Amino acid sequence: MEKKILGRTGMNVSRLLFGGMEMRNTNQENATKILNTALDMGINYVDTSPEYEYSEEFIGNAISGRRHEYFLATKCGDYLEGNAPNPISSHIYYTKDVIISNVERSLKLLKTDYIDLLQYHGLMPEYLPGGESDELMQLLFDMKKEGKIRYIGATFRNGRKGEEKHPAVYGYECAEYFMDWKVLDTIQIVYGAMMRTNENVIGRLSDKGFGVIARGAMKEYFDEDVRKFNESDISELFEAGESKNSFLLRYALSHPGVAAVVVGTSNVDHLKMNIEAANRGNLSDSVYNEAKKRLEAAGFISKP
Repeated sequence: MEKKILGRTGMNVSRLLFGGMEMRNTNQENATKILNTALDMGINYVDTSPEYEYSEEFIGNAISGRRHEYFLATKCGDYLEGNAPNPISSHIYYTKDVIISNVERSLKLLKTDYIDLLQYHGLMPEYLPGGESDELMQLLFDMKKEGKIRYIGATFRNGRKGEEKHPAVYGYECAEYFMDWKVLDTIQIVYGAMMRTNENVIGRLSDKGFGVIARGAMKEYFDEDVRKFNESDISELFEAGESKNSFLLRYALSHPGVAAVVVGTSNVDHLKMNIEAANRGNLSDSVYNEAKKRLEAAGFISKP
């Protein structure tokens, strides 16, 4: 599988990353099969979170013996004792105790001595009021010195269905806010053909040196968007035998500022189809540019 450098981390990652969220919807036997298949077929990056129930445990049990074959990313800021005392989210809560607990638990469950990329989960500006010098940033710097983590990144809040800024506007606003931060190495952000909100800001993030990871590239967030996409003439751009999901994945990969796309599944056949799509490579420049024109005409708009 094609690889690309993930921003200033220098990590040479597969263009398709394995997302561990769906691991909470399966069992150890199936997780072991899927994760080993992912590594066998060229994926070299696994992303998870303490909040994804069983995911870290399944990953540790399944592939810790192959640790030298993949980069490992997880998250912090996940409150695991019921609802977090935070009005914005049921599980996001940023304190020293929570972050330390997250990291120590992750290292244990993932059966590893270090995490390649530790990401603030669902980050919002108010969660780090001290800016780049916030005490929680210093906490992660200390973890880097101890060798527990190698790089620091962030994922941005999606919000809930029905909220005005769901699913991508929170990310757009956060990207603008954190754009000049030098202490974050990567950004994971919602982006795809049917959710183009962040298309332009991704380019600016990449120019600043961030490793940009797209998520939600194939997700159908709104029924109306699905209808618009299906009724448009975009399918004329599909290659012979190409599925809609394959085109959506390749569209996100074709953005020059996107280092990789993270996709999760608990179905090994779906995993293989995603890998096959990624291995088709980027859309040609002419198809990519035409796709953007047709998406615009169908109502899929990117913010400035």
